[in-house]
Amino acid sequence: MRKIILLVALGIIATACAADRSATTTAPSSIQTTTTIGTADTTSPSVSTTQPAPPDVSLIVSRAGGIDLIADGTDIALEGDADYPVVAAFDDLAGGLVYQYEFTPEQFPADSILWIPAGGSTPTVVLSADPGRTIRLLDVEVLDGRTNALFLEGDPGSGPDSLFIADLAGGAPTRVAGVEPGVEAGPAGVTPTAILGGSLSETGVAVVWWYGDIEAACSYVEVIDFDGVVTFGPIPDLCGEQNLSQVALSADGSRVAYAGGNTAIVADAESGEVLGEWVTDEVKGLDFDGSTVVVTTVSGFTTLSLTGRATVTYPLPPATRLIVAARGPVDLAAGTFLGGVRPLSANCSATGLPSTPEAQGGLPEAVSMTRVDIVAAATGCDIDSLAALAGDSFIYGIDPAADPGRTWRQIEQRGGGVLARIADVLSLPYVVLDVDGSRVYTWPSAFQAQPTEADWEALSAVYNEEDIDNFKALGGYAGMRVGIAEDGTWTFAIEGD
Repeated sequence: MRKIILLVALGIIATACAADRSATTTAPSSIQTTTTIGTADTTSPSVSTTQPAPPDVSLIVSRAGGIDLIADGTDIALEGDADYPVVAAFDDLAGGLVYQYEFTPEQFPADSILWIPAGGSTPTVVLSADPGRTIRLLDVEVLDGRTNALFLEGDPGSGPDSLFIADLAGGAPTRVAGVEPGVEAGPAGVTPTAILGGSLSETGVAVVWWYGDIEAACSYVEVIDFDGVVTFGPIPDLCGEQNLSQVALSADGSRVAYAGGNTAIVADAESGEVLGEWVTDEVKGLDFDGSTVVVTTVSGFTTLSLTGRATVTYPLPPATRLIVAARGPVDLAAGTFLGGVRPLSANCSATGLPSTPEAQGGLPEAVSMTRVDIVAAATGCDIDSLAALAGDSFIYGIDPAADPGRTWRQIEQRGGGVLARIADVLSLPYVVLDVDGSRVYTWPSAFQAQPTEADWEALSAVYNEEDIDNFKALGGYAGMRVGIAEDGTWTFAIEGD
């Protein structure tokens, strides 16, 4: 089997706290520091307009319909669900891919974290949120030879309050840090009320704690070993001036990068000595391999090197949402699908059916035109055009708020053949029904209170004898029926009771 082998980016664009960051109050004097911010030289990034990505950095880019793996001038697409963007993606350091959607597609439990092991092509749910909780993937690292994920958990209304490590191979997650209501202030001198982000290494975790209120949203960074002992920090936020929100650890935990506002800093995790400090655009994401920091901003990403303090800024590819730096190779089967509802292929259940229905007498011109357009879109497997024909009050299923195009793609993906049924019934005789005082031309004619034997007989062009007998036993036609209002508005395409 041909496989995709590429260095891809790992990391997450952790979102900043939704609280107002314009406050300029200072952090409480009780916060103590182990290093001094601002002691190192700052370097303004230079902009490159000639390279889409640095030659020594591989990237993962979230786009509509999946992610792109970019390295050494190549761009390989992993397709996913067009309605659900990927917001976090990491390699598992063994050739696989761990990732999370912004909103999980229906086929998976809510807030799922998904994993495709090396050589695989099908995602597996490795973690999902408990009822009333939400989780967010932050990092992936190998601990004692086993791949572990670091994730946040919390109440959707009040924000993340706990940080967990979970072995992807199974077992109960371990809580490594969390907000403890009513507990006295810790080493930072304040009591945190939420967690903004974190990073995992072989020796411990880095945590961005949040405290304060809507007027004075503040945060600080600590590194904690697996016994709960603070080994670095606290590094204070300046409460509105610097806004620490991102942190990343080197694999061995010896160096820590942290950022907020438009400043990124690297420090020694034992001595607290600042090894590098840079001014960038507003920081949205951070990745760090121990010598190079990759800072993601709204418009691009910047590589910051501790060797010579080299700084280069690169623009984001068009129509993308996420770029982070690579740590290891990903080796997945060709054609891997990330999950959700697949885009409809050029062949569907209606392929091969007549693309233009035979003319039927008695139809108003507007109704006839809409009928022709529906059949053309269905037989062309063009669900986007088909969904665009639906009126504002279009009814096609139990949930009126759902997207008909997405539902039809999902049914087709499962082999349900909904497009063929829509096209088929529009070739059958019709009946005019009164719906809320309006005339609606409805296919097939068997869908009425007292269908004639001719109406039942007409169904044999689409249904077999057993299907028709079942409809009669149920007391009426319950297959696909399509309705078009007198003004040409497509009003429904319903099947079932």
